[in-house]
Amino acid sequence: MLARLMKMKREEIESSFNISGKKGKEGTTFLATDPANGHRYAIKLFKKKKSAKKINLEAELQQMAADEGVAPIIRGVSTTEKFIIMDALKETIVQKAKRENWKSLPYEYKAMLYALCIRLDAAGVVQNDGNPLNLMLDSNGRLYIIDYGFAKKITSKIKKDRGPQPNINLTLWHFSRQLRHYRLENDLINIVTSYTGDKKTNKTQNYAFKDHSLLADGEALLGKAAAARPVAKPRVAKPRVAKPRVAKPRVAKPRVAKPRVKRRRATTPPSKTRPSTKNTFKKKTKKTATFKQHVKTLEGRIDARRRKRN
Repeated sequence: MLARLMKMKREEIESSFNISGKKGKEGTTFLATDPANGHRYAIKLFKKKKSAKKINLEAELQQMAADEGVAPIIRGVSTTEKFIIMDALKETIVQKAKRENWKSLPYEYKAMLYALCIRLDAAGVVQNDGNPLNLMLDSNGRLYIIDYGFAKKITSKIKKDRGPQPNINLTLWHFSRQLRHYRLENDLINIVTSYTGDKKTNKTQNYAFKDHSLLADGEALLGKAAAARPVAKPRVAKPRVAKPRVAKPRVAKPRVAKPRVKRRRATTPPSKTRPSTKNTFKKKTKKTATFKQHVKTLEGRIDARRRKRN
């Protein structure tokens, strides 16, 4: 099934599978199920303008997070058709909250989210997109963080600006704010202010802060460490190499000079009734009869008529 998915074109994916949720800004996710074993795959189909470099970077950062058990495992990358294949999850935390009529974020999900942010810091990735729709659950209710389109590698500059736990400073803070838009009360902001400090309560920053009891509960809920689980290597589709076009040398056609034909000059003299029509080809002018010549011609005609009458 996975090998067949990697060979698919964009149009085949769009026509063969159903969309998972809503269309995103960067792309659309489709769901595919392996008929042999029932394994479900999520195919994130990017827009055509998405560069291959950004697709590879997103896949790399998500796999770094997946190695720590934070994100779904990447199963394949195609930079020609522009999609990523990963393990599919069951639903978002927002869907579960609506179905079960949550009023606030349960403690177990707060603990798992906190543990996942600590793991992301250890993976060297800052997720940087705290949308609650990016919090997904598997069939066992285990939490994952998806969508690494805005993610970055943790650098010395990020640590200088945000401290050694930038996902607490950024990702967890964003999740805390966005969850309230879905009417889910939470106290995640207390963890953030304990780490970053708060001007209102005169708390100073404490970049060494960790809620160890909450972290232990989160790790217990997440299960065994991702390092103990075998991680499948992602399959990368070979890029298509276009054949080089060899330009044919242009051969200039030899110019053949046309022979100049000399026009012969008229030898017959002009008559009295037909004045001279001698052409001067160099000046491109035409000599016409003068008024006096016309008068003489008319007078001659009149004299001839008088003679006939007499």
